[in-house]
Amino acid sequence: MKKTINERVAEMLSLPADMGGVSTVVKIVGTEEITVDGYRGIIEYTENTVRLNTAKFIIKINGSNLVLKEAAAEFITISGIINGVEYVL
Repeated sequence: MKKTINERVAEMLSLPADMGGVSTVVKIVGTEEITVDGYRGIIEYTENTVRLNTAKFIIKINGSNLVLKEAAAEFITISGIINGVEYVL
């Protein structure tokens, strides 16, 4: 399989895969905040469920009072009461 330019640059510079834009990084802070770096879009957004598209899977966040705290092209931060996180292939 042919490598993308990001993968080749990351490899040449000996960077971790996520630094080259290849993977998704999920950071969970307690039960109140989650940040997803490398998401590709929002599939679903309600007060109780957020589903995010990534390069390889869908991340489903379940909880209550879920709010998009911050969103940029590269990452998204969701706050509220997080009850669970699922990775759907």
